[in-house]
Amino acid sequence: MALGANCRIGNGQYYRGPRYFSENGTRCQPWSLNGSYNPTGYRYSDLISNYCRNPVGARSRPWCYGNTARYQYVIKPFKLHSIHLEVRHI
Repeated sequence: MALGANCRIGNGQYYRGPRYFSENGTRCQPWSLNGSYNPTGYRYSDLISNYCRNPVGARSRPWCYGNTARYQYVIKPFKLHSIHLEVRHI
Protein backbone atom coordinates (compact mmCIF):
# COMPACT_ATOMS: atom_id res chain seq x y z
CA MET A 1 0.00 0.00 0.00
CA ALA A 2 1.39 3.39 -0.93
CA LEU A 3 1.92 6.05 1.71
CA GLY A 4 -1.30 8.03 2.00
CA ALA A 5 -3.32 5.47 0.09
CA ASN A 6 -6.38 5.61 2.29
CA CYS A 7 -5.80 8.79 4.30
CA ARG A 8 -4.84 12.29 3.43
CA ILE A 9 -1.33 13.35 4.40
CA GLY A 10 -0.59 17.05 4.00
CA ASN A 11 -2.24 18.32 0.82
CA GLY A 12 -3.30 14.83 -0.25
CA GLN A 13 -1.04 14.59 -3.29
CA TYR A 14 -0.48 10.89 -2.59
CA TYR A 15 -4.04 10.05 -1.56
CA ARG A 16 -5.28 6.98 -3.47
CA GLY A 17 -8.55 6.24 -1.70
CA PRO A 18 -11.93 5.61 -3.35
CA ARG A 19 -13.84 8.83 -2.52
CA TYR A 20 -15.85 10.07 -5.49
CA PHE A 21 -18.16 12.77 -4.11
CA SER A 22 -17.31 16.43 -3.65
CA GLU A 23 -18.00 18.19 -0.35
CA ASN A 24 -21.28 19.56 -1.72
CA GLY A 25 -22.48 16.04 -2.55
CA THR A 26 -21.85 16.12 -6.30
CA ARG A 27 -20.65 12.87 -7.84
CA CYS A 28 -17.22 13.33 -9.41
CA GLN A 29 -16.82 13.02 -13.16
CA PRO A 30 -14.30 10.53 -14.64
CA TRP A 31 -10.88 12.05 -15.15
CA SER A 32 -10.89 10.81 -18.74
CA LEU A 33 -13.64 13.33 -19.58
CA ASN A 34 -11.44 16.30 -18.71
CA GLY A 35 -8.74 17.55 -21.06
CA SER A 36 -6.64 19.40 -18.46
CA TYR A 37 -5.93 16.38 -16.27
CA ASN A 38 -6.08 13.47 -18.65
CA PRO A 39 -5.00 10.17 -17.01
CA THR A 40 -2.39 9.48 -19.70
CA GLY A 41 -0.57 12.75 -18.98
CA TYR A 42 -0.55 12.21 -15.21
CA ARG A 43 0.00 8.47 -14.95
CA TYR A 44 1.74 8.66 -11.55
CA SER A 45 -1.23 10.51 -10.07
CA ASP A 46 -3.50 7.46 -10.39
CA LEU A 47 -6.32 9.33 -12.12
CA ILE A 48 -8.58 6.30 -12.39
CA SER A 49 -12.34 6.27 -12.57
CA ASN A 50 -13.81 9.31 -10.86
CA TYR A 51 -11.86 9.20 -7.59
CA CYS A 52 -10.80 12.43 -5.89
CA ARG A 53 -7.11 13.22 -6.30
CA ASN A 54 -4.64 16.12 -6.08
CA PRO A 55 -2.62 15.26 -9.22
CA VAL A 56 0.39 17.55 -8.85
CA GLY A 57 -0.19 18.74 -5.30
CA ALA A 58 -1.13 22.22 -6.49
CA ARG A 59 -4.34 22.46 -4.43
CA SER A 60 -4.77 22.32 -0.66
CA ARG A 61 -6.48 18.91 -0.66
CA PRO A 62 -7.83 16.20 -2.99
CA TRP A 63 -10.46 17.36 -5.47
CA CYS A 64 -12.38 16.36 -8.57
CA TYR A 65 -14.48 17.82 -11.35
CA GLY A 66 -18.19 17.74 -10.56
CA ASN A 67 -20.95 18.38 -13.05
CA THR A 68 -19.29 21.63 -14.12
CA ALA A 69 -15.85 22.38 -15.51
CA ARG A 70 -14.83 23.80 -12.11
CA TYR A 71 -13.01 21.70 -9.55
CA GLN A 72 -14.59 20.81 -6.23
CA TYR A 73 -12.86 19.64 -3.08
CA VAL A 74 -13.32 16.16 -1.63
CA ILE A 75 -16.04 15.45 0.87
CA LYS A 76 -15.22 15.87 4.57
CA PRO A 77 -14.48 14.52 7.18
CA PHE A 78 -11.17 13.21 6.05
CA LYS A 79 -8.51 11.46 8.14
CA LEU A 80 -5.44 13.58 8.62
CA HIS A 81 -2.13 12.05 9.57
CA SER A 82 1.21 13.51 10.28
CA ILE A 83 4.38 11.52 9.98
CA HIS A 84 7.37 11.76 12.22
CA LEU A 85 10.50 10.17 10.85
CA GLU A 86 13.53 9.60 12.99
CA VAL A 87 16.91 9.22 11.34
CA ARG A 88 19.58 7.40 13.25
CA HIS A 89 23.19 7.39 12.17
CA ILE A 90 24.95 4.08 12.68
